[in-house]
Amino acid sequence: MSMVIRYLENSTGNILVAVLLVLAVVIGLLADFTYDVYVTTHSIAYTRQLQILTPIARSGLVLSARLLSETGDIYSLSPTGEISTPIQKVTEHFDGNLIMTAYDENGRFNINSLVYQNGQYNPATYEAFKRLLSHLGLETKIADCIIDWMDRDKEERISGAEVDAKNTYLDAVEEIYQISCLKSSDIELMKNYITVYGYDRRDSSVVNINSASIPVIMTIDERITKELAQRIVDYRSLEPFKNTTDILKVSGFEGALGQSMLGKIAVKVKNLRIISSAEKNGVKRIIEAVVELVGKGQMVKYWREM
Repeated sequence: MSMVIRYLENSTGNILVAVLLVLAVVIGLLADFTYDVYVTTHSIAYTRQLQILTPIARSGLVLSARLLSETGDIYSLSPTGEISTPIQKVTEHFDGNLIMTAYDENGRFNINSLVYQNGQYNPATYEAFKRLLSHLGLETKIADCIIDWMDRDKEERISGAEVDAKNTYLDAVEEIYQISCLKSSDIELMKNYITVYGYDRRDSSVVNINSASIPVIMTIDERITKELAQRIVDYRSLEPFKNTTDILKVSGFEGALGQSMLGKIAVKVKNLRIISSAEKNGVKRIIEAVVELVGKGQMVKYWREM
């Protein structure tokens, strides 16, 4: 009799364990199902929101480019060469946020100017770029890395820099992340001071003094000190330069230094980067483009959607 009781007790225990195991499996499956439903629903909602935001961002960018080009000659976006402004009432039904940011590409140093069109390096712009790197606290060998990547010869300035080199101009600033001898930390420091869009040709080193920062102004001539560069910034803060010869009106640039800059500087915006950011309910669509202002029209050189 006692054996029968122990058997029943053991059977009951086994059944209870089995039931608990099955229950655990069911709960697990239910949790997975619930999570999958949540993720799918969230993904669908996110996709739908992007579908709404994408045309809004595109419209804002196109509208901004058109308005800027139709104003004719633009001498300055702002004393810093950059503007950022919200766009109101893009459509009657859109109640999210749309922010437009634009800056002048030619207020930055054109790294494509490091190499002539024949594929040989340019000694003058090489020294100018090294001045920029030194001012930013970066090693000047970065200039050699970029030249190795772009020039047509196989001679290494920096060991390993010619491996998988492009051997031609960069089409976008982001390409510098592909240069193996450059550190990501160095790229982050200098990327806001460089461009790949020349003012009048791909290898042009012309800088727009209405937009350039002090470190970039100092690349124009080795005689330009930080104090002299600040005088240019102070001058344009009161009134943008309307002609390149206006540089001769700035204290310290009346003589030989100012004369030597003619042909190296510009005063009108030509290549413009515009960033359109549309956001609603925590979802954001960013569209970025570089447009060249041609008369009262535009030519798109770069387009990226994020």
